[in-house]
Amino acid sequence: MLNLDYEIFEVWVAYNDDAIDDIFRQTIEQLSGKITPILINNLVRELNLKEDIKAYLKLSKLIKKVKPDILHCHSSKAGVLGRIAAKRRRVNKIFYTPHAYSFLSTEFSKRKKYLFIRIEKFLSRNATTKTFNVSNSEKYSPLKYNIDNDKKLKVIYNGW
Repeated sequence: MLNLDYEIFEVWVAYNDDAIDDIFRQTIEQLSGKITPILINNLVRELNLKEDIKAYLKLSKLIKKVKPDILHCHSSKAGVLGRIAAKRRRVNKIFYTPHAYSFLSTEFSKRKKYLFIRIEKFLSRNATTKTFNVSNSEKYSPLKYNIDNDKKLKVIYNGW
């Protein structure tokens, strides 16, 4: 868990209740009063244009309200929607941790994987200050597909 001075930092966490585990729930409870949890149930894993637009609009509205200095997105879907909203709202620092790139998933067709690579490339170059990868092999993927350069990528092992 992060060691933050909650008197200095104001932390907001947007999440979908269906996508979290018991450890995340316990952490949210333990940090009650120190962080502001924001439930966005439209932020679903599967591609769903209607829900994705609603989630984006809610994220954008939240960013407009909070005016964060830093926005850190986790996972491919939240990473796409969050980075677009943050860039639109002119957030100074936009960080991203993919936790496995969607274009590497075996469940998607070659056409979708190509689209995901193009999206990641555009957002990495235009709406991301730094990408944190949870392993060296995850860091290798964006380099292999020419998504961005080595200077924009940093490995921080999961759980550190």
